[in-house]
Amino acid sequence: MRFEIINKATDSDILEMIELDKCCYVGNDVGDFKKCVAWRNICPEIYTAIKIDGKIVGDINFMPITKTCYNQIRLGKKKDYEIDISDVLNFQKGDNYCLFMSIVISKDFRSTKALGYLLDGLKLKLNNFNKQGIIIKNIVADCITPEGESLAKRFNGNYVCKTKTNSKIYEFLI
Repeated sequence: MRFEIINKATDSDILEMIELDKCCYVGNDVGDFKKCVAWRNICPEIYTAIKIDGKIVGDINFMPITKTCYNQIRLGKKKDYEIDISDVLNFQKGDNYCLFMSIVISKDFRSTKALGYLLDGLKLKLNNFNKQGIIIKNIVADCITPEGESLAKRFNGNYVCKTKTNSKIYEFLI
């Protein structure tokens, strides 16, 4: 098996990621192609994905958002699928408020090292940002699955509140 980490998603990559979403999420929590492309057009580096033998088997959506949007999500008043293009920023020098929107691994690759490689890819991207003076100040995550909440706890996220849809908000202060 040959794997590759990608940091800039094409339209076809986004379509593959949405198919992965359908294996883990339902309803509004499945990515919307037009919205995902619009976000990517504002911030080309929001996606980190792992391809194995040319097929995307996992991805992370991690995006900089306005401080207002950050606080709305943090307080459970706004769901990530309610984010519009005016809420999304490009990574910039100085402090960035970010949303760890989603992480998905194909069920066929959950017992492999794919998750570790994917997280390493995100860490490398964030380290490169740091070297450029792009500082990730705060991160918020809306955990809609037990696996998402488990990951948030594993990385020492602080529980903030429950949302209107009973998902759980975690915050990471850097």
